[in-house]
Amino acid sequence: MEESFELAKNLVDSAYIEQGRQALRRREGLVKSLLSERRLPKSGFDDASIEQLLHDFALMDSNNFLGNVGVGEREGRVYSTMVAQRHYRMSHGIGRSGGKRLCCRISLANADLNLTLSSSLVLLITNPPRHSRSSTQSGRIIIDGTI
Repeated sequence: MEESFELAKNLVDSAYIEQGRQALRRREGLVKSLLSERRLPKSGFDDASIEQLLHDFALMDSNNFLGNVGVGEREGRVYSTMVAQRHYRMSHGIGRSGGKRLCCRISLANADLNLTLSSSLVLLITNPPRHSRSSTQSGRIIIDGTI
C-alpha cells in the first residue's frame, strides 16, 4: 500500500496523497483499537468506517479472493449481485458446528474474526463491567476485568 501512495504522488499533488494516506491510517487506527481492546470505542465509528471494516472482513473470505472460484460443498454462493452487495459479500456466516477452534480453514478467516469479535462485544453488552460501591462514590470506576 505504501508503494501505491508513492506512485500516486507522480499523478497528483503529493499533499493530497498525504492527506488521503493520513485519513486511511486514522480509520486503520480505529480498527486496530477495536481488535486489540475487543470493546466498543467511546466514540462510535462513522458509517464509512463500518462499511470499510465489513468490506475488509469480506475480502478475507475465500469466496472473494481474486481469481478464486470455489466449488466445494461449503462454499458460499450468491447469484444476485444486489444480494451480495447488501450482505457486504459475506456468504459464509459467522457460526460453525463443532466449535470455532476445532478447525481453522482459510476460507473462514473472516467468519472466525467476525465470530470472535462479535462474541466479545456481546459479552460486554450482556455482562457490563461491575463497579465497586466505594469507587463510584469517589467518582472513579474500577473495572473488575476484561474479556
